Amino acid sequence: QRRVHGETDSDSDSSIDFHNRPYPFIPQRERIPDMHQHLKLKITIAFISGLFEWFDFGVYGYVADELGVLFFPSDDKTSSLVKSFMVFAVGFVSRPLGGYIFGWLGDRVGRQTAVISSIICMAITTTLLGLLPTYQSIGTLAPCLLVILRLVQGMSVGGQIVGGYVYIIESSPVTSRCFYGSIGNCGPGLGLTLATAVSALIRGVLSKEQIHSWGWRLPFLFGVLLGSLVYFARKKLPEEPSPPSTSESQPAITAFKNHSFEMLKVSLVASAPASFGYVAFVWVPIYLTSLSDHIIPNWYIYQSIISLICSALNIPFGAASDKYGINNIMMIGVSLVAVSSIPVFYLLSLGNTGLALLSLFIFVVGYVMISAPLPAWMSEQFPTEVRYSASAISYNLSLAIFGGCAPLLATWVYTKLPSHCIGPGLLILCLAIPCFIVLLHELGWLPSMKIATPQLSTFNKVPKPSNSFPNRTASKSTRSVMSTSSLHWNPLHDDEATF
Repeated sequence: QRRVHGETDSDSDSSIDFHNRPYPFIPQRERIPDMHQHLKLKITIAFISGLFEWFDFGVYGYVADELGVLFFPSDDKTSSLVKSFMVFAVGFVSRPLGGYIFGWLGDRVGRQTAVISSIICMAITTTLLGLLPTYQSIGTLAPCLLVILRLVQGMSVGGQIVGGYVYIIESSPVTSRCFYGSIGNCGPGLGLTLATAVSALIRGVLSKEQIHSWGWRLPFLFGVLLGSLVYFARKKLPEEPSPPSTSESQPAITAFKNHSFEMLKVSLVASAPASFGYVAFVWVPIYLTSLSDHIIPNWYIYQSIISLICSALNIPFGAASDKYGINNIMMIGVSLVAVSSIPVFYLLSLGNTGLALLSLFIFVVGYVMISAPLPAWMSEQFPTEVRYSASAISYNLSLAIFGGCAPLLATWVYTKLPSHCIGPGLLILCLAIPCFIVLLHELGWLPSMKIATPQLSTFNKVPKPSNSFPNRTASKSTRSVMSTSSLHWNPLHDDEATF
């Protein structure tokens, strides 16, 4: 534009009369605030998606005893509680299906549409669960409706959390993808803390009769507020452009055909944080409050503190992954968890609050070192045309198998092995091995196992260097020449890679 008006490239922006142009000329630096604002809104939406998932998970766990009595009445309270948790597990079964549905929507229609739709669907079903009639009102129809709502919730979560990750990573500067992805990853810890606080507040303010009558509904009705926040945030985002004509008609099928090896890698790596997280934040509180010979009172308060620390650690480890490489940080994390697993559970079994907090903190540090850079690592495994579908399906399959079964397996090995405290530690050590092997392969310490597959399309014009994962191992100078457009098809983001 300067050459059109007779100016040279050496002319500074201060010498240009911006107001007397035949068309508006907006310097790059004047457009940066809008880009930052849009990126902040996208991070907020992804943050809410993670917060909502773990808030719903925590709330259901805390009121599972009431749900068992209200929807599965029986003379045996334990039987009612088991049935209530079986309904909770149903949500894990439908997660891969949700990954397929919302993955197709994200790859064919747009990331923004898929993420917003999944969050709003989750908000609606959570609110309906809070309004659901009990067994006493409508009989056997009540537990059937409860199962249906949990299935829909699981499908929503299947496209929600991974979609939020992809949504952020594709909108972030190339050299800061781990950092921005880790911000969105702070939501789960805060969601669990919020669920603990809301449940504790209800149990502290209301009587048992009030909780049994209507108080159990209040945490689920909180979904109306979260859904409203996402709706108003969506209004401030620009319209999403249409996908390119090269988009795959069936991205999930294409991903299974051409990227099955990458999907297997994502599933194996995601199995580590999935199993570690559910053991640390689900099974350990149950162990320390009911199963252990040395019960620690008020452990849920300490658990909330650990959850907040876990959320805060995501950001520095995300930034460190951008600087030192994703594979390096994740390898240190999985090694720390594997080495400390048996000593951690031994210290937890002693019943000392200080030692329990210290040991669990060490465990959580290793867990966060894997989970913080995972969104960027997962997104970089697949091309644009199938990224949403392939990431959502492989991640949710791993979560359904390893995450959903981890507390059950921990309980089983705890009761079966002679030394109770070592059993869960051995389980964690075994679950860390698949992730460890994949990361060894990523770092080049194992021979290549990748089978050559044909390219999906020629849409991504940016040539990739010989290193398949430049953002994790290459230097900053190498990564800076890669355009953000190599990750996504939205032309509005082309300038964001330069600010």
